Amino acid sequence: MTAFATLMCDDASTLPAMVLVTSLLQSGTSAQIVVMLSPAVSMEVKGVVDRILPGQVAAMRTNTVPYPFKVRQAEVDRGVKRSCRYTKLRAWSLVSFDRVILLDSDILVLGSLDSLFTKASRTAAVADIYPRVFNAGLIVLAPDSGVHKRLVTAAGATFSYNEGDQGFLNSYFEA
Repeated sequence: MTAFATLMCDDASTLPAMVLVTSLLQSGTSAQIVVMLSPAVSMEVKGVVDRILPGQVAAMRTNTVPYPFKVRQAEVDRGVKRSCRYTKLRAWSLVSFDRVILLDSDILVLGSLDSLFTKASRTAAVADIYPRVFNAGLIVLAPDSGVHKRLVTAAGATFSYNEGDQGFLNSYFEA
């Protein structure tokens, strides 16, 4: 069984996540769509999400993976939200699925992505503009509780060139 997954960090991420889900549904996918909700998403918003999502889409609560770096107040003041970013690592815990395509909620899907489910490697990602770096906004993965545990454990001890999930994942998978 296959799934697309995305993360809602807080109530403000509702609109981008719903646009992503709508664009996935319009692409004609038959895969399940999982919206992971961090604890910062209010019960009110979870209720709205549950009411508007069709049966092909499941909203599920997930625990936050702690952000391992100091959050700077200047970034918070500018609207930069880093504290939830590592929570996307929870996608590796979705072991009821054989393959998951993890998408950042700011992606607009314009066509079918279903062919990505058949990629042979255990983890694949989109190349970034820099040749040795992949973009963590789209990752094809095979959920594995062992990998999930190792990722979460390594999150606080592994170098991240940008103090974000992308830098961490590039270091972890040695892109």
